[in-house]
Amino acid sequence: MGADDANLDDLPKDAFVLYQGHHGDRGVYRANVIFPSSAFSEKEGTYENTEGCAQWTIPAVPTVGDSRDDWKIVRALSEVAGVRLPYDSLMAVRARLSRVAPNLLNVDVRERSTISEELRPEFKQKLSMAPFGAAVENFYMTDSITRSSKIMAQCSSTLLK
Repeated sequence: MGADDANLDDLPKDAFVLYQGHHGDRGVYRANVIFPSSAFSEKEGTYENTEGCAQWTIPAVPTVGDSRDDWKIVRALSEVAGVRLPYDSLMAVRARLSRVAPNLLNVDVRERSTISEELRPEFKQKLSMAPFGAAVENFYMTDSITRSSKIMAQCSSTLLK
């Protein structure tokens, strides 16, 4: 589930909400604390694409303002919480990754997931062969980055005319 998929009205009124991200998803307006993180174009990262291939990114542009890499935010928060994680570098994070998800270290190679069979959900429904309908009305405004862009809003409104 993405940050924009959460129904913020379902949260208890006294819930403490921490937002970690960039470009201000809807959750940022309900947050008690905001941890600005770097965008994918600003950090080294490991991602798994929809085909199951691990991919690494390197920074294309410098970070903006007070934003930090996600792992650095979580590491600093762990220290403040009194449960210090032992990751002081990206290499240390990747070393841990090699133990828990080694398939994510072989870049651009599709590998079988290393998640235990016990963790996989049991499916009880049959797959329907009915064609899918349109999931969204305006594909170009489905994420927080494009919704925050004035240029994308202008392009999108032209497209919908």
